Amino acid sequence: MQNNPDINGTTATINIPPDYAALASYALSVINTDRQQADFSNVTLSSVLSAQQHADSMAYYSYFSHWDPQGYKPYMRYTLLGGTGYAAENIGLDYCTDSSVSAQSIVPAQCTQQTVENAIANSEYGMMYYDASCCNNGRSDNILDGNHNEVSIGIAWNQQTDAMYFVEDFQDNYISGLSLQVSGNTVTLQRTTQQNLVGWTGSGSGASIGIYYDPTPTAIPVSELNTGSSCAGNNEASEPAGCQYAGAYSFGSLVATALAPCPSGYTCGSSTSFSYAQVWQVSKSFDIVFTLPQSGSGVYTLLLWPQGANEPITSLSVFT
Repeated sequence: MQNNPDINGTTATINIPPDYAALASYALSVINTDRQQADFSNVTLSSVLSAQQHADSMAYYSYFSHWDPQGYKPYMRYTLLGGTGYAAENIGLDYCTDSSVSAQSIVPAQCTQQTVENAIANSEYGMMYYDASCCNNGRSDNILDGNHNEVSIGIAWNQQTDAMYFVEDFQDNYISGLSLQVSGNTVTLQRTTQQNLVGWTGSGSGASIGIYYDPTPTAIPVSELNTGSSCAGNNEASEPAGCQYAGAYSFGSLVATALAPCPSGYTCGSSTSFSYAQVWQVSKSFDIVFTLPQSGSGVYTLLLWPQGANEPITSLSVFT
């Protein structure tokens, strides 16, 4: 019997499958084969266990959604469990099986290492090739994102139903030694390691931090998380009532953008949609200090964009 996988503070009881090392290695090889065929570099296995925690949660409570019964979204779980980069999640629900990906129909079988591997292959294949016709969730785009350099892999199954839950938390993890402190509404991001940071140029003054807001997460009934089969699978903002947990997720509402301080000798206007940081020192190490907007208690997620980048390198969630 699985232990309850809910997150308590910044910890959770992670139910690592007995064959996890072999299964994760297999899953990683399937992912990297898809990336290689599209001329993208391999991703490596992340040490952050956010994907396994979510796979455990779906198997434990028998639901299928990016949200969980605690009301957390993927980037929130990633931050709470120690992630400091940028995370984007794929989820798959298949069945332990002896059937191959080319089979006309999938016949469930007792879950063993081999039948779980078959389910992983089927799930990855569906993400790659059935996404457009099914859900338009961007799962294949996530797999084939050249910015990703790591992936957290989650694998869990239900022995009674033979259902296999597969989670991929792809990461842009380029910042080592990052620390985040919050005092009131003041946020301090510091990095003490002396190594080049991918994507930064010069002082990094052209970079920005998008600040996104979600209301404080509240419990979601499992029955509401299991509405996917009757919903379109669009982004949460465009889902009809009762379907908001069925499709892709967003980072909440953009409430402000933090920028480097106004240059000396210039007069810079102020706005409720952007603010100038108090400190913005970026090189091999960096020190950034800025103020969160006054949007009330909830979750503020910080997407740090290097100058000229097409994707952020953090999705840090601050719980207030």
